[in-house]
Amino acid sequence: MVTVYPRNYRRLISEYASPKVIDEITTTKKAMLEESASIRDSRSLFWLPKHSVTRRTAKITREVQCSWNARLGPTARKIPAEKVLQLFNDLQIFPTIAQVNEMLQCAQKCAGRVSAKYLTFNEFCIFATELKRSIRSRYVNKKC
Repeated sequence: MVTVYPRNYRRLISEYASPKVIDEITTTKKAMLEESASIRDSRSLFWLPKHSVTRRTAKITREVQCSWNARLGPTARKIPAEKVLQLFNDLQIFPTIAQVNEMLQCAQKCAGRVSAKYLTFNEFCIFATELKRSIRSRYVNKKC
């Protein structure tokens, strides 16, 4: 329940209320603010998946989205073939030109497109996630 006070409630309270009532109001207001802050903190991470693989994928997707928006803008739906390598490099992923061409061909076949001139955001996320996973697994395997 939200309590709505008139605009001049502070002045009214200070003029007509006793110090004890003012302390109670202040304490109640502080408690309400702390409670709303704790609710806000718990809600801010509600979308965070519990499974570590899913968490890693969500993190990579957020990184991809930030790089995508920086390079192409938030309204772009496709990335031209000539900018794919640059976007991967923005994400600290360094595939070869042959790997990028293979990704474009794979996306063309899977989506049933006539040409391999672009990738959509979803396709790019999948490829970026797979490359990040393969890079990470290589480093993990070398340490063992």
